[in-house]
This record gives sequence, C-alpha cells and structure tokens, in this order.
Amino acid sequence: MTRGSSYAFYAIGREARPAAEGTRRLRFRRCHWLQDVTRNDLWNKVRWAQVHGVGPGTGGYRLYDGSFFNGYDIPGDVEFDGCAVEHAFNGIHFFNEDLSGDRACDVHVHDCTFSNVRDNPIEPESRARNWWIHHNAFVDCHKWFSLELFRAGHFYIFANTGWFRSAPGAEPDLSGAVFKLLAHEDDIGRYDGPIHVFNNSWCLRSHLFKDGALARLRHHNNAIAFCQYLPGEKPSACGTGKPFGKHKEPRGTGAAPFFTKEWRKLDIAFTNDLVQHEAWPAELRHCGYHRLDGVHGAPMFADPLNGHFELLPDSPCRGAGVRLPVELPDGTVWTPPDHVPFNIGADQDDREVFKELTFRRLADRRGT
Repeated sequence: MTRGSSYAFYAIGREARPAAEGTRRLRFRRCHWLQDVTRNDLWNKVRWAQVHGVGPGTGGYRLYDGSFFNGYDIPGDVEFDGCAVEHAFNGIHFFNEDLSGDRACDVHVHDCTFSNVRDNPIEPESRARNWWIHHNAFVDCHKWFSLELFRAGHFYIFANTGWFRSAPGAEPDLSGAVFKLLAHEDDIGRYDGPIHVFNNSWCLRSHLFKDGALARLRHHNNAIAFCQYLPGEKPSACGTGKPFGKHKEPRGTGAAPFFTKEWRKLDIAFTNDLVQHEAWPAELRHCGYHRLDGVHGAPMFADPLNGHFELLPDSPCRGAGVRLPVELPDGTVWTPPDHVPFNIGADQDDREVFKELTFRRLADRRGT
C-alpha cells in the first residue's frame, strides 16, 4: 500500500519531456493507494473548493489536488488491474490539452475499487480514445466518470457496480452525479467512435446525468435504483437524485440545468435501462427526451446499500436484456451470445456473457 502524497504515479509526455514521448505500455496490478491517511478529513471536513485553492482559508488543502495516476500528454496504452484507490481526490486522470488523436488512448481499467473519492475516479480530459472500464466498484464517489470531452470515441463502460454509504460531510448538499459532462453541446466536435454504457448496476443518492452533453452515447441494459424509492428505512445520506437533473426547468444562462435534449443532433440513444424513479421514462419523454426507450421498475437487488447487486429470484431484470450490437475499435461487433441468459444490469447468471468482450487496441495503433 502507498499512503499519502498528492500523486501515487505520474507519467509525463512530450510537452514536459520530449524524450518521454513514447511513454506507454504501463501496467499497474494490485496497487493500493490511500491518499488521506486520516480516512476522514478529505471526505468529511474539507470543502471541494479548498482543494482547488479557491477562496480564503484553504488551510493548505491544495496538497490533495492530485491523482492515483496522472498521465500528462502520454500516448496511453495503460492498464489498471485489481487496484484500490481510497480516500483520495482523484483516481485515474489523463490530460490531452492539444486534443491529439494519438494521446490518452487504449486505457483499460478493470476489477478495481474506488472508494471515498472526493472528485472523480475516472477523468480523461478534453480528448480520449478507446477506454475500457469494466467490473469495477465505485463506492462513495462525487462524480464517477468525468467525460468533459470535446472529442472522443470507443468507450466501453460495462459490468460495473456503484453505491453509497455517506455524503461528503463538509458539503452535504453537494449532490454529485455518475457522469460529469461538457456544459454546452455546441463545444462538442466530431466523435471518432461510440460511447457504450451498458449492463451496469447502480444504487444512487445523486443524479445519473446532472447536466451537460456528450455525443454518440449508447446507454443500454443498465439497472438503476434511486435510494429514495428503496423499501424500508432510508439512510441519512439518501438524497433526491434524478436521472437527468432538473429536467423540467427551462434552459437558463450559463450551463444547462439538465442533461442535453439534443439527442438526434448528438446521436444519443437510451435503450432498455430499468430504472427505479418516478420520472422514468414517461415524464422524461414528456419533457422532450423522445429517443428514450426505458423500463420503469425496481431492479430488486439483494442488498445494494451494502454493495450486493445480485438479482433476487423474481427480479424483472432477469432474462430481460436486449441483445444490442456493440461496435468495437478493431471494426468488429460484439453482441451478447444467444446461448446464455442475458439480464439487465451487471449481475449475470452465466459469466460466459462477457467472455468474448475483451480489451483490444485501436486498429491504427496495434503496431505501436
């Protein structure tokens, strides 16, 4: 285990050190980083703005503004296998300030756990290609996937689980979200490939998409429970999250208050997500989300507040998955096999479902 510090690992690319332009083929296996050794202050006492040095009384907390891994302008080809990041400000963070098509590519994050991450566990900046994020657990994180991407493509976010145990103590009204996006759809350029988000299982206290936009999103077969609709006594950290932020309010100045409604222009489609929220899907369709093909219902997870997303025997997710094609970076297509049951969400009766869905490099980078 590595303890303390602003960064656990920092990889530098061409701008800071030209000789290191070829930094690639890195593998981090079973690494464990605990940034805040108190396991308390960053999550419960420190305000988000203090870490960014904003305003008076920052108290030296700028030192937390780091990451488990920081890739600054590197080609990529980095794997994170079975790692654990806890009580940290950021997890895996890549910068690509020049929007280069050959930077921040071929990133593989799997079987990792991110817990009490005060900002973002996963954060590619500006432009990234071919990120595979699967079979990970996200517990008590602010905004799980920061995808403020002007250009991107070939993202595969699947078979992950996520839940909460508490809210940030210093800012209890800071709701967070699963996805953080660019504020304005007009800032988005051409996307090189799709963004597939599928077969994940979430239990949320905050929003799924709070506001903003991205392109070529394919969101399908996810199982999502919002905590306010769970049976029994609600935990104190339970919020009033929504699928698409303040979807009923008119667009205001500055950032839109809700997830973009320009689905046709941006090529966005939601298919067969089962969501336990009163607005899903009828109210959202009425508010202008016309390409939303969703299912209203309770996923019936075994014990989601404790990270158990196994489906109960009579769950409506069982056998209800729609077998949609997933376009892969090498030009092939993966579809869930017909010979095994296919459930909505991460829990599958047969692990063979995702057996053939394996990481592969971009076709134009396989020889590098």
